[in-house]
Amino acid sequence: MKWLIGLLMLSSVHQAWSVDVRKIELFLNSDMAVQNERFARDIEFEVIYLDQVKLLEKSISQRLPKDPEKAQQVAKRLIHDSEFTSAMGAAYQGQLKAWRYGIKHLPAAVINDDQGLIYGSSDVAELLSRVEQQ
Repeated sequence: MKWLIGLLMLSSVHQAWSVDVRKIELFLNSDMAVQNERFARDIEFEVIYLDQVKLLEKSISQRLPKDPEKAQQVAKRLIHDSEFTSAMGAAYQGQLKAWRYGIKHLPAAVINDDQGLIYGSSDVAELLSRVEQQ
């Protein structure tokens, strides 16, 4: 019986160390900092800032002229500007990803395309450690 308990303990320890983190998607706001990013050098690592839409909209509104007709002209140019539409599309993609994963709080890390979700840290070393502990 003791050998069976020992075998089960060894098995659970092996499972904790055999977690293969291939990808981390870290969801933050722009005022949050990524820590220990160097620990992500061997994995696919992406930081997604969920406040980018708001920041882009704020940036645009600050640059619009007071005159409504001129503001409308500037807005039309922006809509046809490929750099702007690309940035706005990427910002909305991040929000859609967060919605698809069911993220409720920030910071949040999605491990291996929804294999796991970890809240409360933007420290890559800590995230990897927490994955190993699970």
